[in-house]
Amino acid sequence: MTSRVLLVTNDFPPRNGGIESYLRDFCSHLDPQNIVVLASTRTDRAEQEAYDASLPYRVYRMRDRVLLPLPHVARTAARIIRDENIDTVWFGAAAPLGLLASACRRAARAELSPRPMATRLGGR
Repeated sequence: MTSRVLLVTNDFPPRNGGIESYLRDFCSHLDPQNIVVLASTRTDRAEQEAYDASLPYRVYRMRDRVLLPLPHVARTAARIIRDENIDTVWFGAAAPLGLLASACRRAARAELSPRPMATRLGGR
């Protein structure tokens, strides 16, 4: 069975940077049918929409400039996990988004088996 992956990150193009480039390149090596991104909003909306439309996978953007492990972010991640049949959750950086791992596990447990695996990409 192929995993459906949700990447939750504050660091995603079109904003430029090392982690952004790493995550962009990492996602480009995955099957676009099996990756979904939840990202913050850190650049001009028109630029983001054009960038996201150019990708072969779905990107959800929250209005937040920085995603934090707050209830509204947890609810959004849980909705995406259910709607997109996600079984694996990756975090672009462990801190602070890794604190959403329990909420993601609870969301998946209600709908899916097995539980999602929380992993960090990049960072220290």
